[in-house]
Parts: sequence; structure tokens; C-alpha cells
Amino acid sequence: MKNIIIFLLLLCGTLYTPSIFAQEEGNEDDTLVLIEQDLGYIFAVHDGDSYKMQLAEKVWIRLVGIDCPEIFSIYVTATQPFGRVIGDTVRSLIKGKVVTYKLYTHDKFGRTVAALSVNGDDLGLLLIRNGWAWYASPEKNTISLSMRRKYAKAQREAKSKGLGLWAGYVGIDGKKVDPIEPWKWRKINMPKKNK
Repeated sequence: MKNIIIFLLLLCGTLYTPSIFAQEEGNEDDTLVLIEQDLGYIFAVHDGDSYKMQLAEKVWIRLVGIDCPEIFSIYVTATQPFGRVIGDTVRSLIKGKVVTYKLYTHDKFGRTVAALSVNGDDLGLLLIRNGWAWYASPEKNTISLSMRRKYAKAQREAKSKGLGLWAGYVGIDGKKVDPIEPWKWRKINMPKKNK
């Protein structure tokens, strides 16, 4: 059954690929805009907001409007607190599943930026509600105002309830440490050659 689903996804992806994206008129930076949505298969999860997914081919997806704690990579020299546990939790939720996606743009690392839904639930909203991610608005021109408002409200509620990363953690000195935003963590822990 799984092989049949993968075959159908490959076939659909091949048929839909030319029509998925269209260049926005008057935009010189080749930003891509949402045209349609489809189904995709999750093959791998790096951290809470980065996944390898089968579209017409396997591509890395960056979740739109979301930023999760980082995991060690060529771009970050240290794993951020909560990074591994959130990545593992998301992996258990979506790896090997067929998801609904909406494609938006590409980020500076070449990943496709998309919104994903699992069993009809917005994955980004689920991550924020559980305190597993920050709402990040660099894609504010690509996601709707209502989506931005939902994400911001969910983050305020998770933070006020002390859920997930908002509970803080105990540092090596035994004191409680508040969570640090992933974009600040990346700046601090960027490899020396990239600074």
C-alpha cells in the first residue's frame, strides 16, 4: 500500500510540477507564490521545522512562519536546548506520513518554504501551541494576515502557560535559563568562516 501511495505521489508530482509555481509579476528576486496545494510524503525530519519531502522529487521543506530550536549542522556549531527533543517529537508525528502542503517560496538555503497539514491540522500552529516553536515572520508577505494572527496568538498562549520551550531549562550552573530565539542562537553559534 505504501509503495502504491508513493508511486501515485510521484506520478501526481510529475504532472503538477510545471503548474505549482508562478513568478510574481513585477518581482525581480524570483520569489515564488502559492498557486495550488497537493499531497506530499515525508521522508526525513532534521529539526522541528525542516523536513525532506517527496514532491516531484525529494526536496527539503522549511515550514513557513515557524522557527524551531536548532540542531547541530554545517550552519550551526551547537545543538540548541530543546532542539533534539522537538525534532524527535515532530519526526514521530510526521515521518512516513502523507501530508497536505501549500508551497510559497524558497529560502536562502534553497529549501522550499511551505505550510504543511497533518490529518487536517496546521503543523505550524500545532508546533507553536505546544511551545515547540517560535512564530517567525520573515515570510509575512507570503502568509495571510489571519495566519500570522493565529500564530502570534498561539505563541502568546503557549508562553503564558509555560508550555514546551517556554518552561525554560536548567543550565549547567543549576539556574533556570529562558529560551533563546533560534535566529539569535544561529548568530552566536555560526561557524567562524561564516561570521
